[in-house]
Amino acid sequence: MSANVYYNWLKEFMEAGKARLKGEAVARRDQREVESYRRQNEELRQTVADLMLEVRTLKKSSEAQGEALCPAHVRAEAGSAAAGG
Repeated sequence: MSANVYYNWLKEFMEAGKARLKGEAVARRDQREVESYRRQNEELRQTVADLMLEVRTLKKSSEAQGEALCPAHVRAEAGSAAAGG
């Protein structure tokens, strides 16, 4: 191994060690992880929004047809009618 190769390797090794001690390598990894979580969060938000829109559409469609949405809804209506409300 020549002295030139050794000193180049040593310099790169020491610089990498300094960067790691400063946390730069960890920060870059953490940044990628955060970006991944942000993308996943956005996808989940979009899925929830789509599902909420679908539920709202189904509720409006059901109400327009005069159908009960669920048994609890039917019981609540029956209870309020029996109570005179």
